[in-house]
Amino acid sequence: MARAVYSSQFAAYQGSDVPAPFAVPTDNVAVIREVDAYAEAALGYFQVLISDDEIAPQVCIASLELSGLVTSSHWEGRVVVPGGGYIWFVIGTLGTSYSAYCGGYLLANASGS
Repeated sequence: MARAVYSSQFAAYQGSDVPAPFAVPTDNVAVIREVDAYAEAALGYFQVLISDDEIAPQVCIASLELSGLVTSSHWEGRVVVPGGGYIWFVIGTLGTSYSAYCGGYLLANASGS
């Protein structure tokens, strides 16, 4: 039987607060599909990292550069993060009016199939 698939927002950032890591529920799998970053004037970056758990080493899957006036950057792909894993966010920018987004799918693990 087919299951419904819904898009999920793992982080949305605007201003000066770095989003908290997204903890993938143990009975789900996260698939990161899209990362976007925007700034009115900036010199810096927005990175998305993943890890198998809270203390495991992190791997950078997307590093978006922000440089110039009215600048944006986009990453698209498919990266799977297992249940119990984490999606982390790192922001290193100088400038004004930042925003960033990371989203994809949060899939329920099939039990007994």
